[in-house]
Order: sequence, then C-alpha cells, then structure tokens
Amino acid sequence: MFEIKTDYLGDLEIIILTNQNTNEYVTIIPSFGGNICELVLKKGGVLYSIIDGDKSAKELIDNCCYRGAKLIPFPNRIKDGRYNFNGNTYQLPINHLQESHAIHGFIYDKPTNIIRSGASKQSAFIEMEYIYNGSVEGFPFSFTLIFKYILTVVGLDIETKVKNIGKGDMPFGDGWHPYFSLNEHVDDLFIRIPSTKKIVVDNRMIPAGELVNDDRFRELAQINNTFFDNGYLIEKQAKAITQLFSKNKNLTINIWQESHSDKYNYLQIYTPPSRKSIAIEPMTCSADAFNNYDGLIILAPEDEFRGLYGVYLS
Repeated sequence: MFEIKTDYLGDLEIIILTNQNTNEYVTIIPSFGGNICELVLKKGGVLYSIIDGDKSAKELIDNCCYRGAKLIPFPNRIKDGRYNFNGNTYQLPINHLQESHAIHGFIYDKPTNIIRSGASKQSAFIEMEYIYNGSVEGFPFSFTLIFKYILTVVGLDIETKVKNIGKGDMPFGDGWHPYFSLNEHVDDLFIRIPSTKKIVVDNRMIPAGELVNDDRFRELAQINNTFFDNGYLIEKQAKAITQLFSKNKNLTINIWQESHSDKYNYLQIYTPPSRKSIAIEPMTCSADAFNNYDGLIILAPEDEFRGLYGVYLS
C-alpha cells in the first residue's frame, strides 16, 4: 500500500510519496519548483538513497547547483541570454554570472499548486501546476505547466505537460537536473550512455555546431577520472536508458527518457568537482536551443507538449 505524507525542510513543506510495503519514498517540494530532494528505492531487500539533493532550506534557496530542479522553459544555457524568435530579439536575465549566460529556465524556484494527488495499492502520485503569464524579461510567452510525479512498485515516473496559452508561437525546452549518488566515488562507478554523438562546445560551453563520435561509454565502462560536462544527441527509441552501475553493490540506477519525435532526445552529463555524485539530465533540446534550434520545440497557440522520463533500480 502507498501513502502520501507531509514534512518540512526548514519552512518549506515537503510532500513524501511512500511505498509502505518497501519503505521506498520520494520527497518533493511543491513551493520550490516541484524540486525532488530525495529518492530512496530498494533492490534485493536493501534501500538505497540515490539522489544527492540539498540537505537544508538554505542550500536549496542558495541554489548553487540546481540540484533536483525542473528546467523550463529551457534547459542548459542560452548564450548571453539573448535570442531571436519570429523576427524579434529577446534578452533573458543573466543568472549564470561566471559565463554570462541565462541557464536552466526560471521555474526551478517558483511555487506550484497541487491540483491532484492520490495513493493506491500500486502507486502514489502528486500533480502540480504552474501558470506563467509572460512576466519574466525576455520570455513574453504564456503557458501552463503540469507535472506529475508517480512512485510505483517499479520506481519513479515523471510526466510533464506544457500548453501554450498565448496568442503566438512559443519556443520551448524541458529538462531535469538530478545528481545521482551511490555513496561511492564517481571514479569507481560505471556508466552506459545511449549515444555515440557528443556535442562539441566552445570555451563558454555553447555548442559549436558539430557532433563528434564518442563511443567510450556506448557499452558499460568505468568512469575513472573522466570529467563530464557534455551534451549528447540520444539514439531515438521508445525509451533511451542511461545506466550508472556500482560493481561493489551490484546495483544499477537506470535513468530512462522518451526519445522519439519532440521528446527527450538530448542528455547532459556533469561531474561536479567533489566527484561524489554525477548529474544525468534528460533534455528535450541542446544547450542554446533558442539560437541553434537543435531539438527546439515550437508550440503553436493551444498546442501541448507531453513527455515522460523516470528512474528505477536493477
């Protein structure tokens, strides 16, 4: 049987979806962009906490690493925060000062409304809504966002719906920014990436318009001292699965994403300096997609995007 509970991270209310039979759970913060700060799943009778989330309200609000954040209406970087669309030039706020770019959209810290939730013998879910009215500088396009987190007997599924409620076309991209951890040094872990097409970037981490073949991790291989801050074009299939494997635990985290037409056809992987975790980020588009249009989704008025990704253990 599943249940839904509440708790607090400082003053922020947390919603906890729990499998009472297994003690698996996920913690979600609706008032801070629907952030996921903890995910605990079970394999072989052992519970594993697999997301390296923020441990305090201060860490979350300071937001140095976008841990567990939802990245809408664009993941990754927009060069100089500037882009052209339908003959107009727009300037987004610069929130990545080191590189002077706009990064990761502007929903990650916004309060959302819980519109539905429920629990049964097979799952528990929470569905949240955010209505954007075009108020952020440089993005005058109105939309509704509905995202649903579902904890099942298999793992965690995340469904995203975005509807253009404006009067003109709207550029759009979506992503998620979890840091995965198995309580081991990243160098000791193995990774499999469902791609051999790595995106070449310049010294400001903006795509240079070129893909290079990189098959080092097409099959499961040890990370060792590899530094990742790379985007990949994913091989299109019903579900593309990135695997993070611990040989010591005989445990695999499987991060899956829909990867066919206008779905999550890109992936970003990043190893932070601590190398205690690794960010594995499903994305619908490449970095700077508002300028290079790589994977950019354009929603006409009343059009809706719907996409799915999720996590399970094996």
